[in-house]
Amino acid sequence: MIVNKDFLVNTKSTAIVYEGIIIGAEKTKDLMEYKRDLAFKAYEDNPQDAIDSGIVKVEGEDIIPLDTRDEVQGKVNKKKGQPLKKNMFMRKLHIAARKPGEEEFTTGTMQLWNEHSKIVVPVMKQISFLANGEIKDGITDLNSSVDTVFDISKELSDEDVVSVIDEKFVSNFKNLRECWDFHNEIKDDKKIYWNSMVITEGAISYIAEYDTTIKIVITDDSLNEVPFHEDGVTCWLPKELKHLINFGIGSIITVVARTSTGNYYDRNTKLQTEDEVLNLRLFSLIGRPGLTVNKAQEGESV
Repeated sequence: MIVNKDFLVNTKSTAIVYEGIIIGAEKTKDLMEYKRDLAFKAYEDNPQDAIDSGIVKVEGEDIIPLDTRDEVQGKVNKKKGQPLKKNMFMRKLHIAARKPGEEEFTTGTMQLWNEHSKIVVPVMKQISFLANGEIKDGITDLNSSVDTVFDISKELSDEDVVSVIDEKFVSNFKNLRECWDFHNEIKDDKKIYWNSMVITEGAISYIAEYDTTIKIVITDDSLNEVPFHEDGVTCWLPKELKHLINFGIGSIITVVARTSTGNYYDRNTKLQTEDEVLNLRLFSLIGRPGLTVNKAQEGESV
């Protein structure tokens, strides 16, 4: 069992001390870029409706996207109708957290905003940190505060981390076939899709490193009758998480990811086809204790 500790609290801060384990870290996004793109598209589709709906305003030749949110973090948005900020950076973390004195972890997410999206994020470590937000009704929903930094309070064994993932994130676990079905169910609902996360596992058959990413192919028996998946599922790991790879080809690993798609590669013609196959965009990964082998040579397959 992972034992909780008491922490000192900065009484000048409105944030609360938490302890947790970050099991996955998404890439930083500029939310304003996405909102601007939506506003420009709305104007392109129907200029007058976009203006009347308060999505944009036009000044001379400039089309200016506006803030349309009624609320921000549960409070009335006083800037509704004003021009959107130039940037709003956010990095989402998937986390199991608890307050001092609590024994059980509660799963959910934490958002790092703007400058805090750049801080170092220790994945698969036991950490203490200050954050705004709350743990309520069995869900962790936290946001960075001005004081947020992640302090490693304990180095965990792979057995400890996998135990937390297996016990606390049961509802996110799917085999690879279920990941494919799940993707097809939610892909057209952008809100559900971009808030989704799956946990799955498989045996590594290939690893290769590229400039900004690492390609890992995994497979399991659930794919046996899924068309175009005989070679497994391609996973893309950001290179900044390369340090998590301490195992090689033939290892059984657990991955934390969002589903996506790629094109099927026909080994006979050596060409990509238009047929879609499951890909996984990884937020982290870890070897299953007792089921890993030595680190592989890059570009090898079994």
